[in-house]
Amino acid sequence: DNRNYYRDMFNDRHFEIPQTAKKNMKFNPAAPGWNYFDLEEVPLDEVDNFVTEYENKERWQKVMRQYYGMVKCIDDNLGKLMRAIKDEGIDDDTIIVFTSDHGDLLMEHGKVNKGKPYETSAG
Repeated sequence: DNRNYYRDMFNDRHFEIPQTAKKNMKFNPAAPGWNYFDLEEVPLDEVDNFVTEYENKERWQKVMRQYYGMVKCIDDNLGKLMRAIKDEGIDDDTIIVFTSDHGDLLMEHGKVNKGKPYETSAG
């Protein structure tokens, strides 16, 4: 079982919240908030501090480390599949179709989860 390997492989990284989060969280009025933080409790002049504090929380860092670990796991396993197809000599006769839903916004534009087709999520 290599779950722990992928879960822990980014433990030495510190993930920063994108600048688009700060920019969009400062809109007045803020955009509808179903997938924002509860911005009604964060005055506009305190957004930078709020984002910095949130970025440094262990919960955010853990979510990001595990998210990127899952992406790396998918990438590694797709690589194994491609090598196996090549090793079997069927790569010229094989079409690979890889689909997925769009990814998490990871705080781009101040949003978490899914729901908006920004390039960073759907691209």
